[in-house]
Amino acid sequence: MDIKWTNSRDPELVCEGGSWLNEEFRPESPQRLRAVQEGTPVSTAEPNIPMIPSNQTKRLAKAHQLYGREGATASFMEFFGRVTQGEGMIVLVPGHSGVGKTSVVRALRRPIREQNGFFLQGKFNQYQQNIPYYAIREAFSALAAELQFENKARRQEWKSKLRLAVGGLGRLLVDLAPEFDALLGPQPQVPEISPLEARHRFAGLLRNVLNAVCQPEH
Repeated sequence: MDIKWTNSRDPELVCEGGSWLNEEFRPESPQRLRAVQEGTPVSTAEPNIPMIPSNQTKRLAKAHQLYGREGATASFMEFFGRVTQGEGMIVLVPGHSGVGKTSVVRALRRPIREQNGFFLQGKFNQYQQNIPYYAIREAFSALAAELQFENKARRQEWKSKLRLAVGGLGRLLVDLAPEFDALLGPQPQVPEISPLEARHRFAGLLRNVLNAVCQPEH
């Protein structure tokens, strides 16, 4: 449940869920809460609460530094180094919702890019359960965006590699991630086959694309 306190004398200052944005006093009892709502003075008998210095912003800033996860990020970078040597690997990150699993993984974005790697992410979301391959779609869309940021010569090189990798199945890749349309150009429709065959065809296409971009020279 979200709780908001406002000071009627300064409605711009709001405290949400206990995050302290009001520079006068923090409600720690029903009496204080009522005082905040009514804009009346607080009894001096109430304990003093440290105030926000007047030279600080009243906006809640999001910290970009990740603390206390050095061991986890070091392990991930070790795994990344082993993958760059040709070792295939799947790393599972256990934990309850909200403990920071995604933040730990995203902390690898910069070091991986500094080593000329692609950092792609996709997340299966409960609100997109009706979209097939949603997480894979997100990851491949990010890959297409990465490739389009390359210079003109590199884009042409990637275009040739991708066209060779997809063969006559480029339409499947564009349907999955429309961002590839700019790299592949117009693609013909693919023939209709049985659902089981279509599943194997699609999996083979994804493997071919990943093999094309996951090369030692990159």
